[in-house]
Amino acid sequence: MGHLLCGGIHNWRQHLDWAKSWLDPNDEAAHEAWTQIAAWASCLEQNNRNFGLIHTDLELDNIRWNRTQFGLIDMDECQQGWYVMDIWQAVSDLTENQICFEHPKLQLFLKGYQEHYQLDMSLWTQLPMFKRMNDIVKYAVFVRSLCDKIEGHEPEWIIALREKLGNSMLKHRNDFLGK
Repeated sequence: MGHLLCGGIHNWRQHLDWAKSWLDPNDEAAHEAWTQIAAWASCLEQNNRNFGLIHTDLELDNIRWNRTQFGLIDMDECQQGWYVMDIWQAVSDLTENQICFEHPKLQLFLKGYQEHYQLDMSLWTQLPMFKRMNDIVKYAVFVRSLCDKIEGHEPEWIIALREKLGNSMLKHRNDFLGK
């Protein structure tokens, strides 16, 4: 998905439109979900307390620590978006992907975050929809990844990887469809 950054940082809408381009044209349920998500996001407020540059793939494996500071890697999908999207992505590994505002690890993360940035917490009630938006984009990433095939005989590890990616793709599809 690095091609999204050619010519500069893009926004959530371009990211979502890219995802739509990878949906099967005959998959009515996926297109209906995409339309709902896009309409919902279009109505959200954007201000300096809730919207700006985000990583979009802020998982534990993209954070590098040393003794006194941390750094982020894998910035190829950064965009202009809502901070709650990045915060959710950062803590979802810690909370086993459970949306629970009272989760102690989420509360600790937010406390630390708010020591440096003033957050508009009104969007936290929208977290399930932000998760659906993330899931439809991740689904499109998997669809794109799985469409490339090696000509001839594929090694066993590629076959096993395809199966693992296919299972992840179906999980994200079920999640953005609300199943």
